[in-house]
Amino acid sequence: MVLIALSITARILASLVMVSISAVFVIAQATSASLPKDSDIAAAIDRSLQRDAVVSQEHIHVSIKDGIVTLGGVVPNLIAKDRTVQHAESMKGVRAVVNRLQIQAERRSDEEISNKIQEMLGLDPATRSLRVNVSAREGQVTFSGSVLSWAEKELATEAAKSVKGVSSIRNLLTIEPQEHREDEEIKADIERRFQTDVWLMGRAIDVHVNHGVVHLEGTVRSALEKSRATTLAYVLGITRVHTDRLTVEWSAGTRVQRASYPDPTDDEIARAVKDAFSQDPRLRSFTPRVEVRTGTVNLSGSVGNLVAKRAAEDDARHTVGVRTVNNRLEVRPSVNARDEDIADRVRQRLKNHPTVDPGEITVIVQNGIVSLDGAVDNLNQQRMAEDLAGRVGGVVAVTNRLQVKGTRPMRMDEELKTSIEDQLWWSPFVDEALVQVEVRQGVATLTGTVDTAWEKRVAEENAREGGASIVRNHLQVASDRK
Repeated sequence: MVLIALSITARILASLVMVSISAVFVIAQATSASLPKDSDIAAAIDRSLQRDAVVSQEHIHVSIKDGIVTLGGVVPNLIAKDRTVQHAESMKGVRAVVNRLQIQAERRSDEEISNKIQEMLGLDPATRSLRVNVSAREGQVTFSGSVLSWAEKELATEAAKSVKGVSSIRNLLTIEPQEHREDEEIKADIERRFQTDVWLMGRAIDVHVNHGVVHLEGTVRSALEKSRATTLAYVLGITRVHTDRLTVEWSAGTRVQRASYPDPTDDEIARAVKDAFSQDPRLRSFTPRVEVRTGTVNLSGSVGNLVAKRAAEDDARHTVGVRTVNNRLEVRPSVNARDEDIADRVRQRLKNHPTVDPGEITVIVQNGIVSLDGAVDNLNQQRMAEDLAGRVGGVVAVTNRLQVKGTRPMRMDEELKTSIEDQLWWSPFVDEALVQVEVRQGVATLTGTVDTAWEKRVAEENAREGGASIVRNHLQVASDRK
């Protein structure tokens, strides 16, 4: 829940915004090392969906057998559909997700949908150069044409998801690599990406490549990791990835202690970050400078848009060994745009998005800096509005002063603590046994030890997903203590 889809999948934990839930629940397996029961997994998914402001949980049906989750029911748009799947995939013990959710999208004319998607593609610097054909029929969007990579293909899909009225997408874009790459070169490229990725480092994944087609075989610990492995395998030169032999198996004993692996050197980290940049179409036209000192990545130089600046930081943060990122990249738009035109384009993006209500949002642009003022219904809309504004060409920065309407109901400290601990236990990415949670007057404090800086960030997001508005993250990274 970008590297396009990665960005989407990799930020899942940061984007799942939670609301208040019922008082007390008991998780019997929180102290058990056995595989979670199907009924407990289903209950955990239901709780996670209840906390999400974008998803209407009462219209979604969750069933599970032998760790395979089936989702049924109705959601209002593709974004809600994706988020529902992501909730299920990110649960410990889930082996696969069967998605039978139906979309009940806002009705718009086919011509309007096609025109709006073309407009969105043109507004975003990352998709402006794509040459794709767009058609729509009763809300179903079809893309045809060709692109250079799978990542570019995903860019088109994400553009369509950001338009109201889209109920499904048939992405028939063919991948036509710009240059031929030998299978051994592709194999080494994918293996290197797996080894340097914070999600997959230490996972037993074998890579086989035959005439540009990839087959992955082995084991990962969550359905979300399988999705990420699929995305990472789509390097330049790849036309298809098969994952039928990549299985999901979770048990307490299979957890990889990343801290037991030697930290990469600064030079190795810098090389891995640059490799990630080379695979990301949002950065293909730019060459950010990468300097690494004791695990801290310093990015400098200039890029042509804010999308590229954000992508560079995302790519760096998901690299093994990175403790923090100092993003000093300067945005120097390659095309001059008047502030009034930028403001109009931002308003258009907000107006067309299926989950954002722009009615009380004021957009002001000065020297390419967008200021968002007003009120939104929830924290997800606040974050989404900022993200959408940053995807418009000519924007150099976004100042987000949007306020969230109303306040969350106050919750007892013990109730909040239980909710956070539940969220941590169900996350396949955090060793909850090493994280201690304390809540006083609604402020959550995390102490203990985690393997990586990435795991530290995930634990903090888990706490927010559990209902905490204020989190004091005092977790120590194991490698920092060596």
